[in-house]
Amino acid sequence: MSFKIVCTSSIDIHVDKAGLGKLPDALFVDCPCTTEDQIIAAAHDANVAIAVLEPYTRRVIENLSSCRLICTPKTGYDNIDIVAATEKGICVACVPAVSSDEI
Repeated sequence: MSFKIVCTSSIDIHVDKAGLGKLPDALFVDCPCTTEDQIIAAAHDANVAIAVLEPYTRRVIENLSSCRLICTPKTGYDNIDIVAATEKGICVACVPAVSSDEI
């Protein structure tokens, strides 16, 4: 059984692909998306989704069949429907200290 991690960000972000590659049976997919339909096509079977600005709306979240975590490497998560994710049992996490040096 593989563990699928999909990064749907159209913004270039650093993801430790070498570190993820050490996870047994982990599959990392980098698939930039800007629309709901693109996100659904790319992440419908992902266990983890990495998002930055893409619209993780109720419609998108309802179509994530295996997802247990949506992670956003930024402060805040206004592009993610937290209520829909909670109802579906998906944890949402952000990285509040990201870019703190720059700010």
